[in-house]
Amino acid sequence: MLEAKGISKSFKKRKVLKGASIHLDRGEIAGILGPNGAGKTTLFKIIIGLMRADEGIILLDEKRIDGHKLHQLIQMGIGYLPQEPSLFTGLTVYENLKIVADRVYKSGSDEKVEEMLGIMNLKNIEESYAENLSGGEKRRLEVARTLLLNPKYILFDEPFSQIDPKTVYELIEIIMKMKENNIGVLITDHSAREVFKVCDRIYIITDGEVVVEGSPNELKHNPTVQEIYLGRLFEI
Repeated sequence: MLEAKGISKSFKKRKVLKGASIHLDRGEIAGILGPNGAGKTTLFKIIIGLMRADEGIILLDEKRIDGHKLHQLIQMGIGYLPQEPSLFTGLTVYENLKIVADRVYKSGSDEKVEEMLGIMNLKNIEESYAENLSGGEKRRLEVARTLLLNPKYILFDEPFSQIDPKTVYELIEIIMKMKENNIGVLITDHSAREVFKVCDRIYIITDGEVVVEGSPNELKHNPTVQEIYLGRLFEI
């Protein structure tokens, strides 16, 4: 289990997080939603080691991991997909995957790359340079690179932003396959509709606090959630 317990964070005199706690199990998809400025991004950055909390702890299988850097967390089985593309734009799709595979696998990296090209539907563009890919193709390539690291958990920052509806559908299918493969997935996104479609549980954060947690079906009818975030006309 991946857990954030009692996380607090202030910038100057403004308290951005106030004792926020969330958890994520293997084979589960959880989401973090809330208004702009609610503290979602800050909590995300603390979990993945890009920022230190003032108070609280991060646990992986009951062992503290706060204080570790992102590259250390990746070695522990925590994958991270940022909102902005982080590809090697001057390399081809194949080369982007090969760099990662060579670091992870002592032998058989070529086979692993070929397998991932097929899984992520990238075979037909394997010789294309990353800088020339569409938004959806870049997103699929980033997911493929992360999956080559054999993560236990993957954290998605705004996965549904800046991609077309067809790619959104494809990405949802990919996330569901991750769940089937016992990978825990944590998503933060402004697209409440997509998060409600794909998640098993959702946390609603406002003013730095987790105010509600529950299944999509529970939350869409919750008066508090409607008041602070969804509105009363929200439909999935």
